[in-house]
Amino acid sequence: MNNREYTILHANPEQRDRIISLFKFNEKKKREKVIIYIAEDSHSTPLGRIVVIEREVPSPLGGKCWYVYDLFVSPAHRRNGIAAALVAKTMEEAERAGVLFIYGSANATVEASCFWLKQGFSMNAYGRKQNDPAMPLFYGNYFHMFSRCITRKPLPAHQRNDSVRKLSNAEIVQLIGDYLTDPEKKAFYMSRADTLSAFAFCGRRGEIIGAIIACPDSMQAPLESIRLFIEVFVKEEHRTQGIGKALVCEVYRLAKESGAIQLTSFSQTAEHIGFWYEIGFDVFFWDVNPKTGEYSTTAMLRIE
Repeated sequence: MNNREYTILHANPEQRDRIISLFKFNEKKKREKVIIYIAEDSHSTPLGRIVVIEREVPSPLGGKCWYVYDLFVSPAHRRNGIAAALVAKTMEEAERAGVLFIYGSANATVEASCFWLKQGFSMNAYGRKQNDPAMPLFYGNYFHMFSRCITRKPLPAHQRNDSVRKLSNAEIVQLIGDYLTDPEKKAFYMSRADTLSAFAFCGRRGEIIGAIIACPDSMQAPLESIRLFIEVFVKEEHRTQGIGKALVCEVYRLAKESGAIQLTSFSQTAEHIGFWYEIGFDVFFWDVNPKTGEYSTTAMLRIE
């Protein structure tokens, strides 16, 4: 990948050793998983770098994902498209390597947030919310996490399903009580019951066999945008029949009509990754939960 001012290359052995020592990747196994691309000018002077670490996607989906550990451009050479070129090169090489996702996190500044959105990544804020919007955002406050599926599978949101109907407020409250087992989640959705939208997938006799709740929420500063939190429920005996996809399609249309820019589903376990991957969602992989021994994931989809 070239232009008149710089070239994107694999880090040479000397550059690689220096950067690895800079980040103190001491374990041999971890060092072997580090992938580095360098932006150089015509004099072979480094202008920027991207450092990614190859990780395993948990079963049952399986495969590889790349975690963005560091993206840096020399201050004197910023705003010249170098960071975007480094990300584009990484995406290109990830596709060749059969990688499923690229993901990472960044300090929630306007510049960083807008940058990752422009590269086509889905985003979500996490951590403590900024108390005073007039104050700058620092590490230790909150971050934006970002993720992008290398090859997104399209969500057929143009298709409607006659078995899907909108739920009333009373039905939504009943749904929360019946299906949400996590006390914190239940309290969260109950406190916002008046703002929620929900759809049900009904069987032949009109009984609810699947449902989805959508809750509008801010993307958090500095992004002045709305996303929809979603929770999907499908009765076990009716799973793998396209019901969950039909429900997500309905909420996608709702998001598009309301001006929301993203769908977000939290606290998904590894067993659900395949569902979100098959309908085109970007996934952020949290570390293994020490209590359960399982990965927890966040699935996100930009509204196009």
